[in-house]
Amino acid sequence: MGAFLLRRLAVGLFTIWGVLTAVFLIVRLAPGDQATVALGPDAAPGQIAELRHTLGLDRPVLVQYLVFLGDAVRGDFGRSSRYGRPAMEAVLERFPATVTLTLAATVIAVAVGIVLGVVAGHRPGSLVDRTTSTVTLGLQALPPFWVGVMLILVLALWLRVLPSAGGGDLEHLVLPAVTLAVPFTALVGRITRSGVAETMSEAYVRTARPRG
Repeated sequence: MGAFLLRRLAVGLFTIWGVLTAVFLIVRLAPGDQATVALGPDAAPGQIAELRHTLGLDRPVLVQYLVFLGDAVRGDFGRSSRYGRPAMEAVLERFPATVTLTLAATVIAVAVGIVLGVVAGHRPGSLVDRTTSTVTLGLQALPPFWVGVMLILVLALWLRVLPSAGGGDLEHLVLPAVTLAVPFTALVGRITRSGVAETMSEAYVRTARPRG
């Protein structure tokens, strides 16, 4: 058990290191200069040079990489160029909304998915089973960004029953939660359907049916 946990921990640390390295490389290899982007194209060369020095962009790439890893280990991910404050502070500020959205999407996916799976798996091979399985397969294939756009277009712009953006109350949570829940609803439904169909074919179930 201890060896297994150590292996999983090593894999997790390696994965985190790989993600951090990929992020560093993507930012550094992206076209444009971070200082120029932050200050705008009309900034004076002296201002750009000063900001590059402040951000450490004038150091060798290897030094920048080591500093980046060290800061990441301490939980310091630098300052957000968009909000002008520590990036971790901006993330933590939105963390409660993220948790709320995740929980709402999970509740929708589990509740609807289990119902669809039970209905489909109760009578395998029936019209209801085939129809439900086709619907869940189609939902699983839909890209979430397209689902979100369609929900906004229909429910927010055409029918005007839900807001297209914002936050703070339940009606603002519906569209993003449903968008995130759609593919997971299909996944839960298909897994539940397989489990129910397998159980319905067991000998004790077939024996219990004639007995009512």
